[in-house]
Amino acid sequence: MAFPKIEYGGGTNWLNYPSQFDNAAWTKTQCSVTGANAIVAPDGTLTADRVTPAGAATDVQVSQFPSPLPSPLVGSTFRGRAWLKAASGTPTINFFIWDNIGQDIVQAALNTGWQRFSVIRTSPSGATSIALYVGGFVSWVEAEGAVDMWGAELYFLADVPSVLQFKRPNRFLPRYLKEAVRHDTIASGGAKQSILERLDQFLEFDMPWIAEGADAGAWEAFLDHALAGGEFDYYPDADLPALTRYTLENMDARLTRKTPGEWAVTGLRFRKAV
Repeated sequence: MAFPKIEYGGGTNWLNYPSQFDNAAWTKTQCSVTGANAIVAPDGTLTADRVTPAGAATDVQVSQFPSPLPSPLVGSTFRGRAWLKAASGTPTINFFIWDNIGQDIVQAALNTGWQRFSVIRTSPSGATSIALYVGGFVSWVEAEGAVDMWGAELYFLADVPSVLQFKRPNRFLPRYLKEAVRHDTIASGGAKQSILERLDQFLEFDMPWIAEGADAGAWEAFLDHALAGGEFDYYPDADLPALTRYTLENMDARLTRKTPGEWAVTGLRFRKAV
């Protein structure tokens, strides 16, 4: 088991409807979305889609040409990512960034567990368009079967989300990871209309020892993001896809200096983002 990690921030994801593959922003070739919001996503929500090849399909493709077009395009390096898994079996399909000059392709070796695939491309001189593709170049045919998809991204490489990787077991001291029922009152004109009930999930931990320098700087940047109300993805095991998206619950968390070369963060409390 690996130590936890946090992902947060990042610039513009140029893809529209990044988890709604049934939306018209995504072009489906020789396939259709047969299960919109029917698959449990890596974050535990029922928001992933299942894409199924048409009968006798010979070249299944799911693609999006972002609108508006990223700017600047020529000379910029992009990273495309998406969570993919096979409905069954272990097919290998293409995953790539395309422009009107060429493409950079990775082969996504799928299984029935979520994996996040990544591809990088620098747009060359003369490029006037860009797109992210799943499948294509006859890599996905009917025999490969359905593929589940979630969380597609197309970022400028310089703007990809920041990663905070836990490096030592004593840096992660969980106080609780609990769920609680919350009752929200919906009112109009002062009159109570209904009670909504939802399950909130909380996370709390202390960081009693953080080394001065880059380590402390990374935590300070994360706290600045969280204190400003930013959401982040928490992975209990950095090697596994399961994640939960949280926001900061208490606004008094601070990075404090304990001794020369040593800092600490205490009492960090987070609530699952809903």
